Amino acid sequence: DPPVFCVNEGVARMSEVLQEHDPGSVTLFAIGPFTDIACLQRAYPDSFDRLKEIIALVGSADGTPVLGGISVVDFNFAMDPTALGEVIGLNDSVPVTFLMFEVTQQGTLSNAVINGWISDGTATQRFYGQASQPHARYWDAIFTDTDGQALFDAHTVYYFLGRDRYSCENDMVATATVGGYPDTSASTTKNTLAVSSNDGAVPTPSLTSEGSTYTYSGPVVGWTGFADTDGVTQFEQAVADSVALVPALAERPE
Repeated sequence: DPPVFCVNEGVARMSEVLQEHDPGSVTLFAIGPFTDIACLQRAYPDSFDRLKEIIALVGSADGTPVLGGISVVDFNFAMDPTALGEVIGLNDSVPVTFLMFEVTQQGTLSNAVINGWISDGTATQRFYGQASQPHARYWDAIFTDTDGQALFDAHTVYYFLGRDRYSCENDMVATATVGGYPDTSASTTKNTLAVSSNDGAVPTPSLTSEGSTYTYSGPVVGWTGFADTDGVTQFEQAVADSVALVPALAERPE
């Protein structure tokens, strides 16, 4: 293995999968901090270049995500801003898609659905209902206008299965400014991520620095909304239906 400190079993496995498949046939979902993706890029560049695309749950139009009138942290950027910066600013081979906060905050698994699964559902529905209920209560306690479990990560799969369900802008530019590391709550004023229009021109990946502050910039496709007015309802129904398609837990092998 390459002598790169960040390599772990997950990074090594991603490299193996990419080497086992044809170039341009594997899509990588980025639904957390970009630490391992940047490590793949650094430690296994040949494998990284075989990716078809990266679909990421990150970014907001003005760099300040707001949910229910409350400013929130772009967790997937803030927990490792340098990693995201390297993926967009030191990459000229793999297309990167940002499913941005403007759309990913839309859609919930309602308390009515969760409670219904727990009280009168299949084994699978009871499992997911019981697993979702604590987090749904967490959201409801913080954001008074929410109802149930937010469905952020599920947008990546829903988009992958039907890209025409979303509206986007091509050739946007993502700029990550990294001046320090976040504290344990992921809050920081030193690091920012802005995503903006580039007037139809394809941005060139770049890295600049001034003192201890680094600025990474690169092209992304930004998705900010649903294409249809009933898109949120259809998305919520698709997530609920997907649980019904999972085999009963009692019938699954250990």
